[in-house]
Amino acid sequence: MKVFSTNLRKAIAATAISPLAVIPAILSFTFVSWLFGTDFAVSNFNELPVLFMIILFLAYPLTAAIGLPCNFVLLRFNLFKLTVILAIAVVAALIISLMFNLTFGGWVFYTYLTCSIAFLYWFVFTRVCNET
Repeated sequence: MKVFSTNLRKAIAATAISPLAVIPAILSFTFVSWLFGTDFAVSNFNELPVLFMIILFLAYPLTAAIGLPCNFVLLRFNLFKLTVILAIAVVAALIISLMFNLTFGGWVFYTYLTCSIAFLYWFVFTRVCNET
């Protein structure tokens, strides 16, 4: 007997896995920033594990609070597409950046992280969970 529906199980799996996308996103952003010498580079690479922990600590609750409800609303209206999910991620990043009064560079970094989480959420929900 299945207690949860298929969509709920796929959404829980996507919510559990997708925030882990911040790890390669931060590494790639740091590498590109370091390569081009911008102001957004991490000054000491020993700070990266702390940065990973802080961002993962924020990413999991935000993914659960924003991702799960949006997932079911989009499924209800048959709009669960990558472009719609990325648009929601950009709008959520803009709202949260305005709440915390981030600069433009901070908004770009935060938008990059939320889009990477949103892409992995969509990928896990539509591709990975459908193969099992």
